[in-house]
Amino acid sequence: MMVMGCSTSADSINVTEEIAVDMVKEEHTRDEGDVEIVSVLDRDGKYLIHWEIDPIMEGMDSIDQTTGKLKHVESSVGTCEWK
Repeated sequence: MMVMGCSTSADSINVTEEIAVDMVKEEHTRDEGDVEIVSVLDRDGKYLIHWEIDPIMEGMDSIDQTTGKLKHVESSVGTCEWK
């Protein structure tokens, strides 16, 4: 007996810009402050999202629009004074 059917690839999920932004916010949310999205660029099947937690950190992440894979492109820790 042969069974055939349709299936969708688990590697293909079609990530929207809104979902990508939510993923970055969730990835970087800390007790020190809220993540602010500075900019979102749509390039070559990826969202490049520049974020910051003022004045503590900032960086850029890449989210693949097909797989939803998040990659840290760059980040830096700023100088801050706790009062």
